[in-house]
Amino acid sequence: MGFAKSIGKYQLSRTIGEGTFAKVKLALNTSTDQYVAIKIIDKQMVMENKLMEQVKREISTMKLLNHPNIVRIHEVIATKTKIYIVMEYVSGGQLSDKLSYLKKLSEQEARLYFQQLIDAVEYCHCRGVYHRDLKPENLLLDTKGNLKISDFGLSALRKPGDLLSTACGSPCYVAPEGKDNEMGIPKSPSFINAFRLIAMSNDLDLSGLFEEQDEEKQKIRLGSRHPIHETIEKIKYAAKDASLSVEGIYNSKVRIHQKQKMTRCSRSYFNLSAEVIEVTPTHCVVEISKSAGELRGYKEFCKSLSSLLTDKPGDSDEPKVSTDTSFAEKNDQENGSSEEEGSNRGTKELCGYSSS
Repeated sequence: MGFAKSIGKYQLSRTIGEGTFAKVKLALNTSTDQYVAIKIIDKQMVMENKLMEQVKREISTMKLLNHPNIVRIHEVIATKTKIYIVMEYVSGGQLSDKLSYLKKLSEQEARLYFQQLIDAVEYCHCRGVYHRDLKPENLLLDTKGNLKISDFGLSALRKPGDLLSTACGSPCYVAPEGKDNEMGIPKSPSFINAFRLIAMSNDLDLSGLFEEQDEEKQKIRLGSRHPIHETIEKIKYAAKDASLSVEGIYNSKVRIHQKQKMTRCSRSYFNLSAEVIEVTPTHCVVEISKSAGELRGYKEFCKSLSSLLTDKPGDSDEPKVSTDTSFAEKNDQENGSSEEEGSNRGTKELCGYSSS
């Protein structure tokens, strides 16, 4: 499709973005001598593909927004064959381009981009605007390194109380659990994709996200800030602390009984099991289920285990569990070294443009 060399007061220049139904060209505002980006949409192609409502929605959405981290729209010019959307020109290119040659960002730079992105997204949501296609290709950078959200072609306007149900966006950026749900993969406690993506920090506390209890079935999930083998050792220690015995360790499942031989009619008899689910190499989820017996011992065990699992590695005061040292010897060592640990406890380790 051919383009005029100018449209109104704008002198068109080189192409800086291209899509199926539109091109984005650099243009000069002859009145202000400032550069702008003009998205040129072919009306006939849009109407043939029944996308006119999408174009209207993109224009009306961008007119609602005025934020330093969102590409601004200046004006819209329409002719018989074309729609010209005049936008702010962001000269730094796409974030995806920067990532392709840098491979990774510094923590300080990534934090800045993330803060600006969240600020802009919150601004949109407060005005009922939902982008629905956020990805590095739609995040532009200006000359000062500030991030700006672009391409609201798939955006939606939501009224308070309404729910959005349309599946849209770029397939390669869909969350893993979203793809799994579409393919009909059943949900499983051990299939936790989202946390494999975000739980990369050793200091990240996941316990608050997993602690939930069902009073009728007597099940509880606890977050662990330790690798799977250390988590199992802490289950053993918590069991001994509650005068329980550990049996049947296989496939990350632990069966726990009382040490005394009890009859089935005894009120103090109970069984429980603990299953350890690895979320990341340094974080686990422990699901504890009680099948029979009294509640007091169960609660004592869960309370003891919860405190052990939420301790940061290296900060815990409980002795390490090993196979060649008895539990009684561990208590003696703990009592004998408590004063020395108390004296040393005062110091803690601080440890772009795209077109549809």
